[in-house]
Amino acid sequence: MNNSSKGRKFLKYAGKCQSTNLLIKESYRAGRLTHADAVYTDTQEAGRGQRGRLWYEEKGRNLALSILLTRFPPPFRDPVLLNICLSVAVHEALSAAAALKIKWPNDILYRDCKLAGILIESSMKGNELDFVVMGVGLNIGTRYFPSFQPEACSLHTIGVEEEDIAAWAGRIYDSVMRNLSEKTAEKLRNSYEKNLYSRGVYRVFKDLRKKVFFTAAPRGIDDSGRLVLQFPGGRQEAFRHGEIEWLFGAWSKEEGA
Repeated sequence: MNNSSKGRKFLKYAGKCQSTNLLIKESYRAGRLTHADAVYTDTQEAGRGQRGRLWYEEKGRNLALSILLTRFPPPFRDPVLLNICLSVAVHEALSAAAALKIKWPNDILYRDCKLAGILIESSMKGNELDFVVMGVGLNIGTRYFPSFQPEACSLHTIGVEEEDIAAWAGRIYDSVMRNLSEKTAEKLRNSYEKNLYSRGVYRVFKDLRKKVFFTAAPRGIDDSGRLVLQFPGGRQEAFRHGEIEWLFGAWSKEEGA
């Protein structure tokens, strides 16, 4: 694997920073960055995931990459399709290393362990989408994870020897740009659902609104980006992000859907 960030004028090493997403936003508003510019680092001091969750990073061993988008062909003005596209792009960039799946809405998993996460932040100007920052956190060389991240893994812990952070930044960046320019909405959605984690397999979930547990099997996503779950007996229901929680290690005795 000899991909690197060298020669990519849009991809810059940021050095130590609080957050590559924050750096992108501040630099864009200051007029220093434009469409498709990106920064990456191996030392991010205030990384976070969805809903402000802490993203653990062993300094100097993992990748934080952020890409700025300011131009959106018509299909990608839809945040659902943009999330699908970026999830597929990161999955494709990493799938050469191991057999991976996309956990709805946009985590990349090796078996039941989180290898990479995506945080998409957008800004509006009036009723128009002004810019989007896609942040990717990839665990590359971490040897041990803290107790609050028991379901995490790194390329190192799954046996991938390539730990060149610049190379992984370049590979992911190229995949994102390629998918944005070449893939149709139909192809992106098909790829997303084909690689959906636990698709057709009954798992145990917690309904965070009703505070109850239930068994269901992921079937795909609807046009609003909600996860469609099939219950025993065939009934289907769609859930938004934040309404349900996966219970890792909890498998249902139901047969596959």
